[in-house]
Amino acid sequence: MKRIVLGIPVGLTFADLSPDQQQALGGDGFQCKCPMTGTIERDGYFLADCLTSDEVDHESFATLGMDWPIVVVCTWSGSGVLHEVVPVDGDLLLSFLAPVTIFDDEGQVVETRDPVLHEPSRWSGWPPLF
Repeated sequence: MKRIVLGIPVGLTFADLSPDQQQALGGDGFQCKCPMTGTIERDGYFLADCLTSDEVDHESFATLGMDWPIVVVCTWSGSGVLHEVVPVDGDLLLSFLAPVTIFDDEGQVVETRDPVLHEPSRWSGWPPLF
């Protein structure tokens, strides 16, 4: 399996994609969390956390009009270590992470801090990205 975390234009759905674009993402085997849990919209994109087949070629995305920012592309066989095809772009991921909000005992916001680099969500059973 291949995991791809990438920016998707806000408002775009899988159904909006052309058949070629849908097939490039993996067609019927494609699964996606849109937006990725724990992330925010940035510069007209939200992050999508996608699982697809090993045959998906992320390098073909741009030729199909999907020249969207890619945070990471990795493969995993279901056991052993995760293999990064495109290493995690920590700065890009960080720019999509929500600020950390601190609440008091009454639930009032007392402080907002810059986000800290972390993996905001993961597919069940998959090893961590970092």
